Amino acid sequence: MLGALSNMKASLFRSSLFEIFTSSGTKTERFVVYLVVVAVTVSVCVWLGTRGPITFPLDDAYITMHNAQVVISGVDRNYPGVPALVGSTSSIHLALVTGLMLVLPPEPASFTVNAFAVLLYALGLCRLAFCLGTAPAVAVLAVGVSTLSGYGPFHLFNGLETGLAMAAVVWALVFALSPTPTWQLPLLCGLMPFVRPELAALSALLMTRQAWIRWAQAGTYKVGTFVKAVVQDGLLAILAAAPWLIWSWLDTGHLFPATIAAKSAYFAESGLPWWRKLWFMALAINAMTLVPAFLGLVFLRRSPIALVVWGFFGAFMVAFYVQLPGALHHNYFRYLHILTPLSVFGLLMAACDGKRVRGHIPFAVASLLVAATLPFSWRMYKDELDYTRRESAGMAEWVNENLPADARILVHDAGYIAFATSFQLIDLVGLKTPSSIPYHQRWTVPTNGAGRGEAIHRIAMSSNPTHAVILNDVDNYWGAAANALRQRGWVLEAVRPAPQVRGYQVFRLTAPKP
Repeated sequence: MLGALSNMKASLFRSSLFEIFTSSGTKTERFVVYLVVVAVTVSVCVWLGTRGPITFPLDDAYITMHNAQVVISGVDRNYPGVPALVGSTSSIHLALVTGLMLVLPPEPASFTVNAFAVLLYALGLCRLAFCLGTAPAVAVLAVGVSTLSGYGPFHLFNGLETGLAMAAVVWALVFALSPTPTWQLPLLCGLMPFVRPELAALSALLMTRQAWIRWAQAGTYKVGTFVKAVVQDGLLAILAAAPWLIWSWLDTGHLFPATIAAKSAYFAESGLPWWRKLWFMALAINAMTLVPAFLGLVFLRRSPIALVVWGFFGAFMVAFYVQLPGALHHNYFRYLHILTPLSVFGLLMAACDGKRVRGHIPFAVASLLVAATLPFSWRMYKDELDYTRRESAGMAEWVNENLPADARILVHDAGYIAFATSFQLIDLVGLKTPSSIPYHQRWTVPTNGAGRGEAIHRIAMSSNPTHAVILNDVDNYWGAAANALRQRGWVLEAVRPAPQVRGYQVFRLTAPKP
């Protein structure tokens, strides 16, 4: 008797637990999920923003804030004559930061934009889950996996456009899943390339799918209706894109950012052997990047929207394979994280594919992987914040106090020093000094980087720097710049030795004699 009651209770518990993850929920339950997600997201953002001075883990975040200062002031004190958009990958993100900097200090303004993007992302994930008919519990799980997978916390609050790009992707999927074509999707597709350039491929694929849906709805004998609808979609996309295209053209002479051109020329990986490129890319996909979410790509149901996802994934990987495969490792795998919402979309499709338990196994595995890796990724985020507060700020403070006002400084990390000092700078990579790019295109060999030292020497000879700030990194990648200058006759006097491994060295430079 007792055994039967025990089995009955266990059975009821299992059925109740299963129902939590399979029942689509009422409108009230879904509304409660939205409220909970908003409350938790806002609370986390407030907590992060009040734990101390707001800082960011990546130097590139300070390029954005520096560029915003240039937009507001109209003058670049560090890179004379260089337009504000140079060095910015996302003109939309720069515009948002600039607008908030009119009423807030730079760091809080940038952090607020990140927090807004995270809120948009979390709400979009809930909406996506409900569009697919999943249970409220699964929607909450999707938010957790998506925001905490890999280096999620790091990149959602990195001071760059990563979170905004992830939010744009998830809302594009939401609009694409509408029972009938919507006007919101073309507008968002027009904006996405100016959030991140690689999202242009996703915009093109989604617009093509919407045109196909309109053709199917119009029918063979209503060609005029189809053409009218497609033209309207195209005009909406062009209308959304036009201000950003015009701004970019007027400011830089290019329709899209040239940041990838600078990095491709400097890192020079386009000519590497195919096997080495694939090895670079395979190493970037590991448990600390996107394995929890990449599981979802395996479970995408065969459908037009799945073809869009796979098409964008393929285009994304091919573009990096051709130009810069090693970039998938840069800045803690930052570029890969915009694929997270696509992958979680696959997990959601698996979870809503019938009422079977096995449909939830991918989510369970992803959740376990996230739980296992989160302590490490959170520690890395904290460590990089400490590094910015200690070493980046310490270097800038030392430079302000010890170098003459007319110093011209050769740098490779072009962000924090421009944000925190008023010295004239020369970016040897080319992100903020576009005149450096042709030297790398001419001298840096795109198979093994040979000749990079010669390019650096010629950049220095053309710009006549008096000092250099070079990282003393563990693998001597950036430190090799100092060796390259010495080998070509430059005299480097260390006026500020690196205070630690992976610390900034400041050198006084003397040009080689003719």
